[in-house]
Amino acid sequence: MKIYLEGQDKSVMTFMSMKQIEKRLPESKFLRVHRSYIVNTSKITVIKRNRILFGKTVVPVNDSYKAAFSEYISGRLISNTKNDGDTSASSDSEEE
Repeated sequence: MKIYLEGQDKSVMTFMSMKQIEKRLPESKFLRVHRSYIVNTSKITVIKRNRILFGKTVVPVNDSYKAAFSEYISGRLISNTKNDGDTSASSDSEEE
């Protein structure tokens, strides 16, 4: 499996499974959104039609993880609204 790190040109190879990696990452900072993707939630800035955009990279949100992702987004939007009245994640019709 390849792991892509921000600011690195090369990926890191590991023999760990996604499940093993997911268990080792802090739940408060990382979220599994697809069978093949775990994302750093602090890096999410654009969500469009059940896809997360990181610059030119598109990460799909699989139906299996959609409920947990929607719950995370709802909590983040409520939290940001309470804190400063602004939301950092923009969403274009997540349910389309």
